[in-house]
Amino acid sequence: MYEIPSAAHDWYHDLLNRELSAFPDLMTPWHHRTERLRSERSARRAAELALADHVVVYSSHVIDSYRSLGVDVSRFHAIPLGSPPISAHSLSTAPPQGPIRLVFAGTFGIRKGAHYLIQALESLPKGMFHLDIYGSFALSDSWRARTAAVADWKGPVSFDVLQQAIRYADALILPSLSEAFGMVVTEALAQGTPVIVSEAVGAADLIEPGRSGFMVQSASTQSIVDCLMRLDASRSHWSDYRQHARSAASHWQWRDHGNALVNLMGRVARP
Repeated sequence: MYEIPSAAHDWYHDLLNRELSAFPDLMTPWHHRTERLRSERSARRAAELALADHVVVYSSHVIDSYRSLGVDVSRFHAIPLGSPPISAHSLSTAPPQGPIRLVFAGTFGIRKGAHYLIQALESLPKGMFHLDIYGSFALSDSWRARTAAVADWKGPVSFDVLQQAIRYADALILPSLSEAFGMVVTEALAQGTPVIVSEAVGAADLIEPGRSGFMVQSASTQSIVDCLMRLDASRSHWSDYRQHARSAASHWQWRDHGNALVNLMGRVARP
């Protein structure tokens, strides 16, 4: 049994190189280093995969990335990670007032679609949305000023501080280009905070679009803009969004993940 926590290595590097071709100013020394190590790392991953009888991944996104490379995915099994316990805090029933408060949590870089999010906010009327960024800043220096003009970067914080920020936000946004799962999504759902994710976020498998969350197209500034504009026009539905978010989290807890994994191991172990 082999567990893979990310999309196919070569598939991701091809995606990254396409982004760097489209946005040359995103290049950093880190990208040069990872490209030098690409062949060695890909060979090691391929050797490990060849030894596996069965492969556990966290989402259909990961399976799709391997399928696109011609890998036989018949032995792959997608078992989503679990949601944390539902927050005991009462849900706000009031619609957002003033700017809609968005939270991003994670490494703010290319893989997370950070540059598309910044472009989207730049094109929207000032004061319509407020974005707080929690986590490390991984875009190139040329994007720091652009980010500061449309968002507040809070940096890395403790788990408790992040959970409080998510709880009081109107929505979590994660427009990733590739995300094997995205545990911050289920953390937001458990808090009753609706989420905005791309189809490339693995945790999107747990979301009912238009109810517990909203879907955008990865690598699309316009898709993010369109989604945010729809949210601004649907403020009166926020109480429903929050209820559906918690419901989505309650339907797939860590015990469900564990049970699914145990059941899979029982099935494949039978002669």
